[in-house]
Amino acid sequence: MDQQMLPSPNFRHLKRLTDDTGILQHAKYNIPNRDHGYCVDDNVRALLVVTLARKIWPDLDGLDSLVSTYLSFLLHAYNGECSRFRNFMSYDRRWLESMGSEDSHGRAIWSLGVYSAEEPVSLESSLASELFAKSLNGLEEISASRALAFSILGIDAYLASTHTLISSKVIFERIALILKQRHKSNATGDWPWLENEVTYDNGRISQALLLAGHRLKDQEMMSFGLDSLEWLMKIQTSNKQKYFQPIGCNGWFPKGGSIALFDQQPLEATAMIDACFCAFDLTKDPKWYSYSKTCLQWFLGENSLQCSVYDPVSGGCKDGIRPNEINQNQGAESTLCWLLGYLAFFKMNPKAFGKN
Repeated sequence: MDQQMLPSPNFRHLKRLTDDTGILQHAKYNIPNRDHGYCVDDNVRALLVVTLARKIWPDLDGLDSLVSTYLSFLLHAYNGECSRFRNFMSYDRRWLESMGSEDSHGRAIWSLGVYSAEEPVSLESSLASELFAKSLNGLEEISASRALAFSILGIDAYLASTHTLISSKVIFERIALILKQRHKSNATGDWPWLENEVTYDNGRISQALLLAGHRLKDQEMMSFGLDSLEWLMKIQTSNKQKYFQPIGCNGWFPKGGSIALFDQQPLEATAMIDACFCAFDLTKDPKWYSYSKTCLQWFLGENSLQCSVYDPVSGGCKDGIRPNEINQNQGAESTLCWLLGYLAFFKMNPKAFGKN
């Protein structure tokens, strides 16, 4: 990937979507849409973005205050009565539920684990570590595969740091073995997947199996991760043009059925970028690096419409690809997914961005 193909870092839209409560979920074109309020899912993604960005550009203006905003949102979202995070909040700051989805809880663990590991010792880091420890209790009642995968990502980052929370190791192994057993029970030669439908954030499951297999020295688990990731890349690559073509949310991909081509969403590309980089890091096989580039290029115009999903002027990302058009709205999930994929690529290859 040529240096000229890669845009300069641009956090303008991230800042535009963020107010003193948190990051708003949606936008009308590139203008924040207050009708839909906030959610934990996006605020934890935003915390991941600023955590990784500050590590690369510690002097970048305005990121410190964003960390405080997103951490404050998570602190307020945590419901100690059930050891779970709420998810949806209206624009007038009313929680719309007492307990959010299992996925939102797993994503919160993911971001808090990464922040605790990456951030130097500070009061903010102490808060993140405290919330991380509390949130592990909520995993007892969680069974959704993606929620478990998100949690594995966060706990793995936490365990790779100097933290010594003993319970995190026990929980990590327990939930990793759940994913492994699901894969073992359901996967076949032509369907190497732990469920009977391929839906959203699929690369995160392969990534979690890889990380857990590596940490637990479980070669079978690692093989499950590599095999499933190779398959995900194969079924999401256009046969003729060889560009990335993520499974669409309008029908997904049921076993024995057809792959939905639309709507294609940034979430899928970013999950695959991270998972492929994880595979590259663990195996050093250059094909995984090549796959990650293919997925990043989906944002920049190498896709089924040959149009850029990323907007270099606003710094935002459009919400996805429809059959004959790009969804022009630049919501939080899409923008954050672009930034996460962009930062993952920067972390792996800073020279591609002119940084030595």
